[in-house]
Amino acid sequence: YQGDIVKISANMKNDVAELSAKSLYNGGDGKVDLVGYSLGGLIAREYIHENPADHKIRKLITVATPHLGVFILWLDKVADIFPNTPVLIRTQLHQMVNEFVWKILGSEHQQSPDLNSDAVQEVRPDSSYLAELNNLTMIVHHPSYYTLYGDIAASIGFQVFIYKLSYKMSLGDL
Repeated sequence: YQGDIVKISANMKNDVAELSAKSLYNGGDGKVDLVGYSLGGLIAREYIHENPADHKIRKLITVATPHLGVFILWLDKVADIFPNTPVLIRTQLHQMVNEFVWKILGSEHQQSPDLNSDAVQEVRPDSSYLAELNNLTMIVHHPSYYTLYGDIAASIGFQVFIYKLSYKMSLGDL
């Protein structure tokens, strides 16, 4: 989660070429079917986007991929909309987002995600990266796409003195 989606997807080229060669060797057509879970779906889409004429992908199946962004990552920027938002509330919003992302990732990760990393910035709903990736006029040679929708219902909130802020949301494929 700490890298850049474009750089991560560039590493797929050798793996896809190897799988394609194995397919041809075993009498197949050299096409590869991919399954991408969560960020993996965006990484696979980026690979296809960067290799439009020679991606070797027949099907891409994405599961719980945030094609339109992850709303929770935008919450810590909400306070910027209101110029007089107290620093304490800004700090609490940032902390809430960080804690929530850490809970979603679970204990399998050894370090807390960097909310300022390239990958996190790229999956914000307002990112220029997602706007470009989702620009359908850019798709020239594309495989068949299938998306399986996953959803996580969440309730988040925090209290500052006597004020309690809470929000219920859906975190699926937003």
